Amino acid sequence: MKHPKDFSTMDFVGSKGVSQLTRGIAVLVFIKNTKVASVDVIRAQVLPGMSKRSVQRYLTNLEGIGLVRRIGYVNTGYRYYLSGMAKELFEVKA
Repeated sequence: MKHPKDFSTMDFVGSKGVSQLTRGIAVLVFIKNTKVASVDVIRAQVLPGMSKRSVQRYLTNLEGIGLVRRIGYVNTGYRYYLSGMAKELFEVKA
C-alpha cells in the first residue's frame, strides 16, 4: 500500500489541466499558422465542441496571461495574434 505522504506519483496537473493545456497549445499553434484567427474560425477548426462564448472566454484567458493579443472592435469582431511571449515560445521570426 502506498504511504499517504508519498507524493512521488502525484498528478500535479490533473486530467482537466492537461486537456486545458492541450487545447491552449492547439489554439496557439493554429493562430501561429493562420492569417485570420477569429473566434468563429478558431471554434470551427480547433475547438468545435465548445460554444462560441466558451471559446471567447478561452481566448480572453490566453490574452490575460499574455500569450495572445486581440485587435478589433466589438461591432466588427476581433482577430487574435500571438503575443511577443508566445512568439518566443514558438521561435517565430517577427
